[in-house]
Amino acid sequence: MFHNSTIFFQKNHILTYHQLTNFNLINTDLLKKYRDLNETERDRIFDGRRDETSQFAFTAGLDNSERNRYSNVIPFDSTRVKLKLSSNKFSNYINASKITLQINQAKPANNYIACQGPTSSSVDLFWQMCYQQTNSDTIIIVMVTPLFENGREKCYKYWPNNELQISNKNGFEHGLKIKHLETKELDHFTLNKFDVIPIFDNESDFATATGSLLKPKKCYHLYYNGWEDFSAPESL
Repeated sequence: MFHNSTIFFQKNHILTYHQLTNFNLINTDLLKKYRDLNETERDRIFDGRRDETSQFAFTAGLDNSERNRYSNVIPFDSTRVKLKLSSNKFSNYINASKITLQINQAKPANNYIACQGPTSSSVDLFWQMCYQQTNSDTIIIVMVTPLFENGREKCYKYWPNNELQISNKNGFEHGLKIKHLETKELDHFTLNKFDVIPIFDNESDFATATGSLLKPKKCYHLYYNGWEDFSAPESL
């Protein structure tokens, strides 16, 4: 439905072996696939730690640990999103990975980004990424993790009830204004609509950006708050 838009997913964990066995899946193909995936993941992590030139290396995530919510959920260097900055004095790292999915060979591939739930200190990075990585004038964020589980923060509330100013302090060309437009409570999720508007410190910055055709974008934020870690939602 949103052919030219980037969709952002946020979820951090999968079922554990113990939880799978509780679902009476011991003798199913699903458990075998789970074991195979676990083994493949261990091999890739070992290879990435051993060899910085490996396609599974994750050096940037280790070097920017303060930007990770979890120490064991880090994107590969080869597929991580690199923030576009106006200065190389700042890090272009954000905990997010690009995903290309080819469903129908007769149609263009779909592009997605899998991202950690932002922390209070990475909200500006997240919104800048949303604006930069969406080629169309529509941003779509699909949030599938609750803000809190069992008293522990899983994701900082990065969207505003009214308006939010995002600065350019981390080396970005411009700031952003996130302006709330509408909220709808639907059957299984909450839909928020925002305007995402570039803002500039001075006229010269605005003139430079105007030359590159920067413009406001619409953002549709779909918040599924019933999908807890290590579980499956009853419906979506």
